[in-house]
Amino acid sequence: MIGAWLGLSPARSALLANTISGVAAGMQYKIIGATWQAEAAVRGAEASRVQAG
Repeated sequence: MIGAWLGLSPARSALLANTISGVAAGMQYKIIGATWQAEAAVRGAEASRVQAG
């Protein structure tokens, strides 16, 4: 759709769509990874606090 609006050929339009989808997926995976890392850090800090107390 965007490719047609920009006047791109169908092949280039598909490449653009796939690239945009890939970038969006990569950003989502980065957010998920950062969330897991933060949760692990919190669990580690809580475990240290329980062992110390």
